[in-house]
Amino acid sequence: MGHHMYVPFVFRIWDVIFMTIVMIMMIISFGLVLYLYVMKGDKKNGRSNKGNE
Repeated sequence: MGHHMYVPFVFRIWDVIFMTIVMIMMIISFGLVLYLYVMKGDKKNGRSNKGNE
């Protein structure tokens, strides 16, 4: 029975690790998309040659 009580504890640790990894991945992805979007916006604002043509 002692072994049975240890399994949920391990699962809980893995759950926390998995959730942490997912959160970090989401934050990195969101930051990367936002960064690329801002960079594209800056480039578009800087190069308005196509718009003039």
